Amino acid sequence: VVDGEGELTFLDLMRAVLAPTSFRALDEIIGITFKREDGTLVTTAARPRLTDLNIIPSPLLEGTIQLRHPDGRERHDVVLLETNRGCPYTCSFCYWGGATGQKVRKFSPERIAAELELAGRHQIAEVVLCDSNFGMFEEDEQFVETLIRLREKYGYPRRFETSWAKNKSKTFYSIVERMKKAGIRSSFTLALQTLSDPSLVLMKRKNMKLNDWRGLAAWLKSQGLACYSELIWGTPGETCESFLEGYSALSEHVSRIAVYPLLIMPNTDYSDNRRDHGFVLLRSEHDDFEYVVSNKTMTFEDN
Repeated sequence: VVDGEGELTFLDLMRAVLAPTSFRALDEIIGITFKREDGTLVTTAARPRLTDLNIIPSPLLEGTIQLRHPDGRERHDVVLLETNRGCPYTCSFCYWGGATGQKVRKFSPERIAAELELAGRHQIAEVVLCDSNFGMFEEDEQFVETLIRLREKYGYPRRFETSWAKNKSKTFYSIVERMKKAGIRSSFTLALQTLSDPSLVLMKRKNMKLNDWRGLAAWLKSQGLACYSELIWGTPGETCESFLEGYSALSEHVSRIAVYPLLIMPNTDYSDNRRDHGFVLLRSEHDDFEYVVSNKTMTFEDN
């Protein structure tokens, strides 16, 4: 198992596997967990997070991933990109930033622009970002301007999807207005997760500007843009009554609400403090998470 970021660790691992060495050589690779031949479990020293993401070769620019067949036929209609890594938030249910509250590290604007140029030239219809909070940085406006320029030049990309920043700043509003004017389609998510104050406190999301969501929903509606909301059922502090009250309030402002059951991920705050929350959990042998059966504020019958 590769622990943490995989690029450099996986490279070392492949070199060890290809070399005529025994399992003992794996002790020298940092950032992995493995079993010895006698069944002993070993975790080596942690590998530091990459500080310079640009040392990772781009699979698009290097030609490792071909966007079209040799005869020109479409191979993909969507391309996934990263412009940065990390998440500054520490939400209790999430490992993305919740376990580390990590500093966001960025790929260079030149690399990102080159990847977008390739996608536009190959007439890829949709770009999807794997970032945690798009619209947080000024560089995100530069990204959208590049997207618009390529749309004008090639007619592609035509659609853009991402995980939008939790706290909506002037940058977010500027980006949305530019995308609308340029005819680049997207969907906008109110990733609220809960409207219950006690649950927000335990979730470590109490002070997010996102919680003042009514104004944002009204603005998106005034722009003729669809937005949907996300809720998580089963979070500590939430009751049937508070959940249905929040759902009802949301339904007056958005056309679609996606409800997800709370899943307990390894190494998150909810996982570390499971006893404090009174979680009763269920895990199948094929899952790497646990289902919440009940907690202090949600009985089995409620669930």
